[in-house]
Amino acid sequence: MSAMKAPPSNGSYLLAALRKLVRALLPRRLLELRAKAAEVRRHQQYQNLPIDKVFARIYQGREWGGDDGFFSGSGSHDPAIVGPYVEAVRDVLGRFKVRPVVVDVGSGDFNVGKNFVDLAARYYACDIVATLQEFNRRKYAFNNVDFLCVNAVDDELPPGDLIIIRQVLQHLSNCQIQKIVEKCHQFPSWVITEHLPANTSFVPNCDIDAGCGIRVLFDSGVDLLAPPFSVRGYSHRILCEVPEHGGVIRTTLFERQAGTEMLEASP
Repeated sequence: MSAMKAPPSNGSYLLAALRKLVRALLPRRLLELRAKAAEVRRHQQYQNLPIDKVFARIYQGREWGGDDGFFSGSGSHDPAIVGPYVEAVRDVLGRFKVRPVVVDVGSGDFNVGKNFVDLAARYYACDIVATLQEFNRRKYAFNNVDFLCVNAVDDELPPGDLIIIRQVLQHLSNCQIQKIVEKCHQFPSWVITEHLPANTSFVPNCDIDAGCGIRVLFDSGVDLLAPPFSVRGYSHRILCEVPEHGGVIRTTLFERQAGTEMLEASP
């Protein structure tokens, strides 16, 4: 028989009660600032790491939550976020005259991507974490899906009709984003999702190191239409937008304009 666990001491009860009282008395704004500072510190732990190590460590440390296995965060599992997104992207895919070849960059745990497989001729689920992709190959048995270990910054991307990048660029540096955007120009259509501040006057594209955090921590967000990316040659429209953590998660469809050849991203 295992030994009985000793009950918490009176000191432990008092300390817990004191912490609860402090949280209740502190202004909400101060609590938010403290939480934000803690997230910034977590993000900074990834400085100077190779990008593959960054995301492998994020999953190993469960930085985005989850109890076991691989978990790509609330943005991949919260029905309030996933539902409108899946509906909007399925509508885009359903408008192709012939089922398209889809390239999903940063496909993560595939809880979202699995909803589009039936509308694709071929679905390339690309992620940089090899162990994650091995897990996905065992979990999913779609005949038209390839789970590829791809470093989208440095590796070539598979050819396709549409590229999906959902809440990936926001975790990368501007230099890394630029390299991916240049590769995006091989695709006629892009579906790009980014978490942006609620304040529409935010300064876009403030540079950060790759990590678990995003630019919203620094009151910024990724806008591919603004410098230094300044995407041109594509029309664009917002597919859906949902509130999240004091900001919005916005999904935008970019479509190559008629008569426009493949372009290099603006310097």
